[in-house]
This record gives sequence, structure tokens and C-alpha cells, in this order.
Amino acid sequence: MTKRFFVIAVASLMAISMLSACSGSSAGKTEQPDNNAGSAATSSSQQDASETVSKRDLPEGDYADTGAGTMYISTASGTSEDDVVPVLFVSDEDILIQIGLDTIDFDGAHLSYIYVDGMLNTKEQLGESQISLDLSGNALSVGQHDVEVVQYDSDEPDGQIVTYKAATYEVKEN
Repeated sequence: MTKRFFVIAVASLMAISMLSACSGSSAGKTEQPDNNAGSAATSSSQQDASETVSKRDLPEGDYADTGAGTMYISTASGTSEDDVVPVLFVSDEDILIQIGLDTIDFDGAHLSYIYVDGMLNTKEQLGESQISLDLSGNALSVGQHDVEVVQYDSDEPDGQIVTYKAATYEVKEN
């Protein structure tokens, strides 16, 4: 009995130590300040982080509606058909909200890139489609936001745009 208990205890300790050593999670870990790192390195990493946050996946541009098909977004307040701007009421507790995206007569032979405020949200194969878009973070901040659907001739963002459709939604505080 004592031998069995000892084996179980050792195996448990080994499992716990392996989990804590191999874990990629920082939960439960406290970071110690690196006194050897200079302030230049710190400001450089802060600058890199701010550039990453502000960098758009879809470059700023004066894009015109092009290509076959129609796209509109929908919320509980309505749709963006006829250039209407649907409204989302968001509270501080909301971390994720979904809106609908409908496409009609889209070219299903091309991959569609869906951007929210210039940031890639998802890639989908759209035709006669109804999908849900997950909105979080800055996409739920108060104000107007753009949803853009883009298809490229090469199915990659470095290709020529063959389809461009856009709609706007507005976020208000609940």
C-alpha cells in the first residue's frame, strides 16, 4: 500500500512539474523586470506594438463599388440596403457581437476578403450567401465602422481588385 501511494505521489508531482514547465500560458507567472534592458529597447517595443495596432490590412484608398453582385449587412435595427446605416447598441459588458452579411450574385470562384475598418475579419467563399461576422474590440467602439468585401483576381491581396463592396454600421452606447 505504501509503495502504491509513493508511486502515485511521484507520478502526480512529475505531471504537475511538466505542466508548469511546458505550459505556454503565463497564468500564475509573475514577470520580473529586466534591469539589464535599456529604455531604447522598451520604447522600440512600444513603438512596434502601436504600429501593429494601427496598421490596416486593406490599404487606405478611394475604392469604388466594382464587380458583380450585391452585399449588405444586417443588425437588429435593420439592413444597410439603400445606403441605410444600421445601428448596434453596445454596453461595456459586450465583448463579442455578431452581425449578418448577405451577398447576392457574388462570383463564388473567387475568395472574398472581409475587412472591418480596414482590418481583415475573415475570408469566405461567397455567392448567394448569408454569414455572421464576429465583431469585437475596436469594431465595437462608439461611432461608424466600415465593412468591406474585396475579391482579388489572384485570390490573394497582392492581386488586382475585381470586386469591391462596402457598407457601414454605427455603434451607440446602450
